[in-house]
Amino acid sequence: MKHAVRALVLAIVASISAPVAFAGDQKAAAPRPLADNENPALIGKRNINKRQIDFYSLEKEAALGAKLAADVAQQAKFVDDPIIVEYEDAAKAFEEFEKVLRGATGAGSPSQACIWMRGEFGPRFPDEPDRIKVVSVAATIAAAPATAGPSELIGRTKAG
Repeated sequence: MKHAVRALVLAIVASISAPVAFAGDQKAAAPRPLADNENPALIGKRNINKRQIDFYSLEKEAALGAKLAADVAQQAKFVDDPIIVEYEDAAKAFEEFEKVLRGATGAGSPSQACIWMRGEFGPRFPDEPDRIKVVSVAATIAAAPATAGPSELIGRTKAG
């Protein structure tokens, strides 16, 4: 039994020390230098498209870019009129305000609605959540008085 344990211990020690010996041999071998196309220090300086087909020369590529830019300039209308630019800016500001207003009306609590509105208006909007009533859409519609509207037109029927 002693011999079996001793043999097992020797086998374990041999299996552990064998990879260390092989690893030592690998470290002794000098690494080969990287080829130019493998060296990351040469990124941007290597010609990686050397063996591929060149469909465009630099002159053709520049001409193609100029033609595409001319096509875009012809089709797109750039607005320089200050009145139209001001109108577009006002429309964008109104859209942003709509997002804030929807956030405030959809807020989970009156204090959160105050935070939304104070973020938009600053100190001009009072920080008084107790003045805000939380009402459902159905209650708002029910509270509005009924008004008579135009009657719907009934088309010609073949009844009777």
